[in-house]
Amino acid sequence: MTTTADMARQQVAEGEAVLVAEFAKSLDAQLEAALAEGRHCDEQLRDVGARLVEARGQAGPLWEKRTAVDLAMRELDKGLEVSRTQINYADSLPEEEYERKREELSEQREALLAEILPLSSLIGSLEDQYRGWKVAGHRARLAIHQVRVALAGGLQGPA
Repeated sequence: MTTTADMARQQVAEGEAVLVAEFAKSLDAQLEAALAEGRHCDEQLRDVGARLVEARGQAGPLWEKRTAVDLAMRELDKGLEVSRTQINYADSLPEEEYERKREELSEQREALLAEILPLSSLIGSLEDQYRGWKVAGHRARLAIHQVRVALAGGLQGPA
């Protein structure tokens, strides 16, 4: 004969079983969502990383050329200063030649900067995106870990 207390215990046990099953289903859904987010972050990291490498590859030679032009301008300026302080003016650089060379170098530098500035802006933006996707990927991996811990914890469900 089943007593009311036995029936109540059975209903509680059945209710707990339903809650555990729903909790497990919820955890499975959370795990799938976290895995999908992790895959998405990895894809974005690969895409942004490839674009970043490409932009840096384009900018690298331009930065080197700009550095060479800057060095040439400093050497030209230094040469003019030295020639002005020397007593033997026969070896000195004529002012007109200095101005012409300085103007050529300035034009080269400005042309390089016109190419470099958009690339530098793009690189900065891509670096920010890359860092953002790294953080998002870390959060997704953390969520995956937490759900797996919950799943391994025996599906105890809410208290």
